[in-house]
Amino acid sequence: MHFLIQLLLLTMSGCCLGKLNQTSGLKTVEGSPAQIHCSNIAAGDTVFWYRQYPSTAPHMIVGEYLKDEEGHFTLVVEKAKGSCVLEIAGVELKDAAVYYCAVQAQ
Repeated sequence: MHFLIQLLLLTMSGCCLGKLNQTSGLKTVEGSPAQIHCSNIAAGDTVFWYRQYPSTAPHMIVGEYLKDEEGHFTLVVEKAKGSCVLEIAGVELKDAAVYYCAVQAQ
């Protein structure tokens, strides 16, 4: 059985709110891979991704120097292009959440 899963996406930044640009939403089918894009990243920024479920605090799922222990998320950072991509291998129902791209500016 396949479920339509919606990933809501928001952006936050360590230095300047509104600095980053991110996909505003993504709908996908369970089991499919998904990519969430974030742009306007400076060369000195360190990138993090957070996931937040309703009525809970955001939880960091992966960072530029912190790997996802489950192997479910992959972070691809291309600072020369000023962008990064959060890749989700085989979206699951538990992935329906709000995702935040965040940077720590240098």
